[in-house]
Amino acid sequence: MKTLRHPPSKELWKFCMERLRELRGPDTRERDLANILGFEHSRAVRWKEGQMYVDRAEYLVRLADALDVETMLLVAMASGTLTVEQAHRQLAGAAKPDGDKKKRGVPRAEPLEVASDASLFAVDGAKFETGGGRGVVLLVSANGEGRVELGQALGRHTDLGGMVATGVAIGLCLAERYRPELVFLDLGLANVHAFESCRVLSSMTSRAGRRTRVVAGTATMTDAVEKPALMAGAANVTLFPFSSSLFESELDRLEERLGPRKVARR
Repeated sequence: MKTLRHPPSKELWKFCMERLRELRGPDTRERDLANILGFEHSRAVRWKEGQMYVDRAEYLVRLADALDVETMLLVAMASGTLTVEQAHRQLAGAAKPDGDKKKRGVPRAEPLEVASDASLFAVDGAKFETGGGRGVVLLVSANGEGRVELGQALGRHTDLGGMVATGVAIGLCLAERYRPELVFLDLGLANVHAFESCRVLSSMTSRAGRRTRVVAGTATMTDAVEKPALMAGAANVTLFPFSSSLFESELDRLEERLGPRKVARR
């Protein structure tokens, strides 16, 4: 018996249809949503019935763009952590005046107010709040493996802030909020969900305006893991746990991408 990866697909479909009708009018049909996904109508209907795995990251990204919502809103619904009613309330609360619409492809210029998050996720809370202005680095691993090594490497990069997520769900949420320039992602069991998470992370635009660089880690370096990870957008695939030398080299690369530090004028 096949187990559905995301049981609440009907909830996601319902929200998407309601949102699409808000944008295109009450006469919008299921076929219109199917066309956005690039599926034939019959296959999309099977998704509504919870029989199809189409709430994959690539389609969530495509849907979010078409529905003018944040990708993480759909990710939360697909994972069952957000209901239709909660999604509508969250969407209504995030609505902005017409004169302040979000520009496509440009990260939101939000201040890093991380007092509460830093106590839970930041490698160095004080440093992240005060000195992590040039770039954000995110480590995603099941039990926080690599936290110490990343912290030591960040100690030599004083203008970078580091956060650690214990699990992909938290990692996606932190990535959506803080738009990191660099993500170290443990692929875990290297299943479909892991590669889709890699695809979502690598499709994000960092605060610096570039695509987020994703370094994927795996316990077994084989073609069956490396090739799908690269196809999902990983810039580098290496062995997990991540080594101290890897953290050092990637942080040096990030510093080069960010360019020379600006020296304050006296």
